Amino acid sequence: MKRHVTWLFAGIALLGFSAFVLASPESDLREYQGYFKKAFPKVPFDDYSNGVYALDEGARGEWEAVMAFPPYEIELDQGKQLWNSKFANGKTMASCASLLAV
Repeated sequence: MKRHVTWLFAGIALLGFSAFVLASPESDLREYQGYFKKAFPKVPFDDYSNGVYALDEGARGEWEAVMAFPPYEIELDQGKQLWNSKFANGKTMASCASLLAV
């Protein structure tokens, strides 16, 4: 009886593995894209990169208004100052990071 159960589980595992192997990235991509094309037929494919803003015109307008004067500009300037400020040994964060890239 144990032997039959073992063979049964081995067969189930083999079938499950073979179904996994038969799937391809290309077919997964077509299935994934097909789902969204069916769910949102009026949205052009190139607009999918805009995420939720492709679906809601009001939200898209708000986002564009905010991006006219991005709220993170001040932090970018502060980060640039920190990145280039010198430590006690005369090195900067930029010089430390360039050492890591080599």
